Amino acid sequence: MIRNLSSTAKRILRCEVLSMHKYSCYFSAALLAGILATQAVGEQPAAQGTIAWRFEVLANYISHRADVARDGTVYFNDSSGFLYALTPAGTLKWVYDGESVGSAGPTVVGTDGTIYFGLSSPDAAVHAVNPDGTRKWIFSAPESQGVIGGPGVGPDGNVYAIFDLGGDIGAVSLTPEGTLRWNNLGNPRVAELGQLGRELVFGGGNVYFTSSYYGDIYGFDLLTGAQRFFTNSGVADQAAATRNGALYVPTGSQLNAYTRTGQFRWSFFDDLPTPTNDLTAPDIGRDGNLYINRNLSELYSLTPTSSGAVVRWVAPSFIAGGPVPGPIVSPTNALLLMGGQANFGQPGLIEGFSTTDGAVLFQINIPKEPDGTCAVPYARARFTRTGNRAYIPAAQLCEVPDQYHSWLYAIDIVTP
Repeated sequence: MIRNLSSTAKRILRCEVLSMHKYSCYFSAALLAGILATQAVGEQPAAQGTIAWRFEVLANYISHRADVARDGTVYFNDSSGFLYALTPAGTLKWVYDGESVGSAGPTVVGTDGTIYFGLSSPDAAVHAVNPDGTRKWIFSAPESQGVIGGPGVGPDGNVYAIFDLGGDIGAVSLTPEGTLRWNNLGNPRVAELGQLGRELVFGGGNVYFTSSYYGDIYGFDLLTGAQRFFTNSGVADQAAATRNGALYVPTGSQLNAYTRTGQFRWSFFDDLPTPTNDLTAPDIGRDGNLYINRNLSELYSLTPTSSGAVVRWVAPSFIAGGPVPGPIVSPTNALLLMGGQANFGQPGLIEGFSTTDGAVLFQINIPKEPDGTCAVPYARARFTRTGNRAYIPAAQLCEVPDQYHSWLYAIDIVTP
């Protein structure tokens, strides 16, 4: 069912569900066979990853991670400002029209099932949407240039977001009912140039925000909104944090570690034999080990300590795709999932890696589309709670299409 959709949106929306177990209305038989033939590597892989279905939208990008509700419903937003709800089978439940020029940041689901996503200027706001697709509330910041961090749901169940320059909002905390708990402009004021949609990370009673362009790193107290610390690292890309507040920030050339109070602890990758010129967003497994992709071709597993990081293993990898790229660890801690492409201009690629030694457990090669374009993973994966499925957005690259499309891929994962 499609709700809250403008007449313009209804005219341009085209979505379709592609199943590996049912007929396809989009793939040709040869293209479908190509996907099936290239989904796994090796005769008897330790784990298997297969495409369950993909969902197509008429949008330039799906730039941010989806999220999954407890009932299995998957939610994501696109670059045109629409929020989608799909069943686990890939069937469209509804579309919510944000009535804006574009979305900003990830889609997140609260503890009560409310869905949150942000919008860019001139309608900068956080929208809260009920599980049935109706609007719950809107927190607007009309003078801001848009949401540059979040929205994110903290461990306390409250909603957090960072608004760009313009107006007097800055960092903000809202209750699930949309009531303002606190806001803090930041000192110096929080800002970003080029709104990538930073995911907020939480730990040690803090919410953390990092700015790639300005290199700023902030920690705000969850309860009061007081600024716990500010520091600058020149470049500060998407961070990761542990529950106790240890913060890991890639700077492009090195990975910096900080305490919950912002004290610098150590850096890594700055003294390797070969220069480091690219680092993805890191992710942390439930055992505390950290995973990050380096120089478009090396996947690292590190064990952080109080004084540095110990390399567990290094494995060959590929170019991780999207504005916030990187590997994601499954909830079971059995594997890493990362999407991208083997090289620029080549078709999309999804691989599962062992967390034990970095071995490739499975590989999914996405064939080119009939028009010669490529569906390339364009955001990090989101696993279901059981870890037996992951959702990865993909964008249309390689060639300039007559009409841009984007996709959400559902990947079924079987581990021994």
